[in-house]
Amino acid sequence: MTVPPTGGEGGNTAIRDAAKLMETIKTIDSSDDLKEAIETDIPRYEKEMLNFAWSVVSKSTKFAKVFTAEGYVVPYVIRVVLRVINFFFGTKV
Repeated sequence: MTVPPTGGEGGNTAIRDAAKLMETIKTIDSSDDLKEAIETDIPRYEKEMLNFAWSVVSKSTKFAKVFTAEGYVVPYVIRVVLRVINFFFGTKV
């Protein structure tokens, strides 16, 4: 899944995915019945990560629509707020 940058969750999701995958691999590795562990733990991991990633992608897509909506006031307000923040806290060259 591609996560739009508007939610700021793409990297966090990738790190969470890697951590969950490592936990699953450790669980499988410590199991007595390797075949059964693979058949149960991998689908559980995939389902959990797909559910989590889907919620992140949905949220980021909603933010993307808000930021890019033509004819709405919200994008203009957000741009003004970001410019003010950049003016006061941005990098000075």
